[in-house]
Amino acid sequence: MAEQTASQMAVDPEYITVAQICKELEVDRSLVKRARETGRLPGAIAFEFRGFITYKWKRSDIEPHLNAWKLQLDRIRGDGQWAQG
Repeated sequence: MAEQTASQMAVDPEYITVAQICKELEVDRSLVKRARETGRLPGAIAFEFRGFITYKWKRSDIEPHLNAWKLQLDRIRGDGQWAQG
C-alpha cells in the first residue's frame, strides 16, 4: 500500500488534526501540544506540511483519550453531568 501524502491525510476522516481537537474540546493549540508532549495524547503522527511540522492521530486510536480529556474538561468547566452533583 502506498504511503499517504500530507494532502491525502488532510481530508482523511480516519485521522484527526490538532485543529479538529481544538475545536471539539474547545482548547488552545498549546494545550494540545502539552497533552501530546506529556503523553495524554499518545501516538501522534508527525509530518511536514508546507514547511511546518504538524501532527495527526488515527481517530480510532486517540478517541478514548479524547473522551477522557473531555470528561475532565466538563468537570472543570461545570458543563457536564458531574458538575450537577
